[in-house]
Amino acid sequence: SVAGTSNGALLEKGNVWREQEQKRKEEAQAKRQAEVEARKKAAEERAQRIVEERKAREEALSKLHERLTSGYSHKYTSKPSSSGAAGSSFFSDWFAKEKKDEEDQELMRQIEQERTEVAQAERARAARIEARRQAREDRLRSVVDQDRARREKLAAVKGKRRKDYRDAVVKAEAQLRRRKEIARLEYQERHQKKADENAVKMQRVSKPDPDLMKIFIGGIVMDDIEGFDSALKKKGLTQSSARVLRDERVNNVMRLCETFGPIQKRRVLTREGKMCCFVTFQREAAAQEAATRLALFDVRKLLVQQLREKVTKNKGDMRVVPKPSFYVRLVKSRADGLGKIDRTGAKPSSSATSNEEAEAGEEEDDAAAGTVDAPPSAPVMAPPRRGGR
Repeated sequence: SVAGTSNGALLEKGNVWREQEQKRKEEAQAKRQAEVEARKKAAEERAQRIVEERKAREEALSKLHERLTSGYSHKYTSKPSSSGAAGSSFFSDWFAKEKKDEEDQELMRQIEQERTEVAQAERARAARIEARRQAREDRLRSVVDQDRARREKLAAVKGKRRKDYRDAVVKAEAQLRRRKEIARLEYQERHQKKADENAVKMQRVSKPDPDLMKIFIGGIVMDDIEGFDSALKKKGLTQSSARVLRDERVNNVMRLCETFGPIQKRRVLTREGKMCCFVTFQREAAAQEAATRLALFDVRKLLVQQLREKVTKNKGDMRVVPKPSFYVRLVKSRADGLGKIDRTGAKPSSSATSNEEAEAGEEEDDAAAGTVDAPPSAPVMAPPRRGGR
């Protein structure tokens, strides 16, 4: 809204300024037109006056020329004097002729001087006209330059205002996006907080079934790090070092399970060179996800490969990495059914499920006397069965 108000004010100011500028241009154009008309009229009057003066001079020169030519014709066409006064008339005619010649020369000098003055006046007038024309062109050029500079300045001001407006719009949009993001995060935080409170209330109202949060992991192979002393000696191991490797392998299996959620407790069982364990998560969803994902061999293989790379990077013993041949199933589902998920992820038949349930129950009963619940960071190994290694 602030940006829209400022934009409307800028547009209104721009329209007012544009109208004033158009009015000023029209007034300047009318003034220049009036000046041009006045100068044109003055030039026409000066040209008329010059034509009249030139005509008057030409008339005076023509009259003078007629007088001169009439004097010469009278002088040379006059009748000769009488014989008695031949000498005196000769000298008088000669003196008259000399005087007439001097007068004619004086008149010619005056005519030439007048012609020179007229030519100089014409040249001065032409120079003045040219100077006035040049001055007018200079004034027009200066006016054009001033108008161009004013337009450039106006364009620069408009560009700056436009840039400021765009920057203000971008800033307002960024602030709006930031406020929306903050409001969204606050809403998510409130929603998550409310969901957590509801979850806590639900936990307080009804305690969850621990069996729904428990999975069974079987088929953890230990053949390569178990055996009698002679067999372990061939592998470069002792009973204590083999026990350490077994504990670390079980811990790595637990670490794979911890990728799906925090573990509440675990129970480890040993039987015929293999280990199995019951893992109880803190949330039912974590147990469901772990059973679903770890039931797939490709997922187990990928997690074991990542663990192998980590051990290689830390320069550890590769024998602590479990093989991906173990299997995972839920101990109890929402439908109150027990089931086993094999390595391919398919559910076995009812007879196989019953055998696995019996085996898991037998293993749990056998481990009741020698195992206790412990956190994942400190596994407790069950003692070997009779007749076992």
